[in-house]
Amino acid sequence: AYSSGTYDATAIREAHNAFDSTDGTEWVSSNSSPPHWLAIDLGSSKTVTSYNLKNRTSGAASSPMDWKFESSDNNSTWVTRDTVTGNTNNTNNVWKGERPIAATSARYWRIYITDVNGGFPWTSINQFSIFGP
Repeated sequence: AYSSGTYDATAIREAHNAFDSTDGTEWVSSNSSPPHWLAIDLGSSKTVTSYNLKNRTSGAASSPMDWKFESSDNNSTWVTRDTVTGNTNNTNNVWKGERPIAATSARYWRIYITDVNGGFPWTSINQFSIFGP
């Protein structure tokens, strides 16, 4: 997992934490205004049919509000598979809701955040799950 940046050098805030199924860790972007992004390399092309995001366990005032779910075969050209605007679910430790997409195969997947809830400039995500058939 990799991202546009991390808030600080604290290990519990690194990109890979959003994929570890652990509530005690999270990804927190750099302390700057969006856009921010969080991506994963699946190692080879895999079919994805849905995804979900979970708000951080505390201080969720920086959860994603507007975003795109994107795929890439080469990690440089991204195709939008889903767009969300105005998701105000900002409750601590709550999933935002599984979002289905048309079945798509790609190696790289990312969430590209363009706005966040609350008054903070950074983005925080406790878990980012990607599902296949």
